[in-house]
Amino acid sequence: MRGGRAAGVLLALVASLAIGCSLTLPVHGEMEKSRERFLGEATGYLSGKGTLSIRLQSGVGCDGTFQHSASMSTGQGGFNCADGRTGDFFFTSKGTEGEGFGKTTEGEMFRFRFGGPEYTAARQAQWQALAHSFDQLSRQLNPPTSYCNMYGNSVRCTHYNMR
Repeated sequence: MRGGRAAGVLLALVASLAIGCSLTLPVHGEMEKSRERFLGEATGYLSGKGTLSIRLQSGVGCDGTFQHSASMSTGQGGFNCADGRTGDFFFTSKGTEGEGFGKTTEGEMFRFRFGGPEYTAARQAQWQALAHSFDQLSRQLNPPTSYCNMYGNSVRCTHYNMR
């Protein structure tokens, strides 16, 4: 009985460590029209879910959530900012680095990288191509993209549907 109890405690410890395992990476990006840059971090968990927290150059803070696909190489997410802006994004991941793009509900495109170098002039993507890709990916989603975050005792959600 004593050995069984020790094994149960060990199993519970291993399970809690596995659930708690996470990887936090830096995030940096920019908005299309305003060219406002943002910095922050994203934390991914073994479950494929994750959270992000960024701060725009203007000082506005944004929080969000994301979910990796089953392959863990792609994913999607959404965010809410303290100034009322919300948006959704798609990303590709190589594990410890990746990049993505998205659109605010006001229609402004943005792009970002995580875990890797910041954008340089040589890596500038065409904004029109990103907007087209975002619209195509958004149309494929059924039901619409929806992400919710807790703010104190209230919940704010981002909903985006191109249909």
